[in-house]
Amino acid sequence: MIIKDNFLVARGHENLFKTITSPHFPWYYQNSMTRHLNYLKDQQDNSYFSHLFYSDHQPLSNYYEDIITPLISTLGNVKSIMIVRANLYIKKDRAYSSRFHTDDCDGVNKYNHKTAIFYVNRNNGYTKFEDGKKVESIPNRMLIFDASLRHCAVTQTDDDRRIVININYIEK
Repeated sequence: MIIKDNFLVARGHENLFKTITSPHFPWYYQNSMTRHLNYLKDQQDNSYFSHLFYSDHQPLSNYYEDIITPLISTLGNVKSIMIVRANLYIKKDRAYSSRFHTDDCDGVNKYNHKTAIFYVNRNNGYTKFEDGKKVESIPNRMLIFDASLRHCAVTQTDDDRRIVININYIEK
């Protein structure tokens, strides 16, 4: 697991932040943080919003070039991109967590690949790993780990939104 703070140059992060938090940026409602609905009966509202930048070997968003290309360039060792999406979690009265999962790209984990999570803004949400390690949401932080590691997203209770960009890729 690698954590890189100040991942993008300050101006790069500022531009990314302004674009992705603009009222004109398209977000799409998702009713569950994992593929399995109603996995915890006490969690009534684990919905969030997402934006798919890249899938099926092609960019799917008009924002790909401005937002994702600088992240991929700074990662530097990317041979092939599998999927890239942004997730936006709305503030709740208590923290919700997704199921522990691996980023197997819809069950196709035949490749050894990496997951990179870019934290767009500061909040008290975090990424939690099955071994108990937590990675805080610090703006302009990149977390890189083997996609086979079980982890979950934990939502925030302090800021109106928690925004992360998730990149699954194969290294050179």
